[in-house]
Amino acid sequence: MKTTILFIFTIMLGLSSAQNLFISEVAEGSSYNKYFEIFNPTGSVIDLDGYAFARVANAPTTPGEYEYWDNFSPGATIAA
Repeated sequence: MKTTILFIFTIMLGLSSAQNLFISEVAEGSSYNKYFEIFNPTGSVIDLDGYAFARVANAPTTPGEYEYWDNFSPGATIAA
C-alpha cells in the first residue's frame, strides 16, 4: 500500500525565525524513499528543536487530517 506523508511544517514554540524557513523540495520514490527539503535563507543556523511535521500513513482515520507528529532529532539544525 502506498504511504502518503502529509507535510505540514508547524511551529510548536513560536520561534521568530520560522517565517524565514520554507519547504523548497518534496519527493516521493518507491517504498520508504521520501523526503522534503527545508531552506534557510537567513544568515544564522536555525535550531529545529521547536519544530515538528505532521504525518499521515496509508489510509488515515479522517482523510485530510494528520495522524501524528514527528519531531526532528534532538540537536538538529539547518545551516545558513
